[in-house]
Amino acid sequence: MLRTSGMASMEMVHVIEAQAQIAYESGQLVRAAERWIAAAQGRLAWHAPDHPEATSAVDNAHHVWQRLRDVEAALRLGPQLVALRRRVPGVSGQALRALQRKLEVLNSGRFSQAG
Repeated sequence: MLRTSGMASMEMVHVIEAQAQIAYESGQLVRAAERWIAAAQGRLAWHAPDHPEATSAVDNAHHVWQRLRDVEAALRLGPQLVALRRRVPGVSGQALRALQRKLEVLNSGRFSQAG
């Protein structure tokens, strides 16, 4: 696939989405979040932010990210997800605001444990 279509092809986006779904179903939530973020980035390279497939990919990335129990992974992936949510903010920007609030909570918990 990579040799015939290229890394930035829509075919590769489909492969990444399949990897994300497999990781999610096998309980590998960090990997699933990473893959859904990559898939959403790929979708947005090909589609407008309001395209249903782009919106769905960003929503999937956000959904999986919310389920992460690994705080460090959530904090590491958070900025990438915020960048996606700035392009696809959800209804009335609610998803973006919810994501930003969750990151604030995660960050405050990390700093209070360190001090």
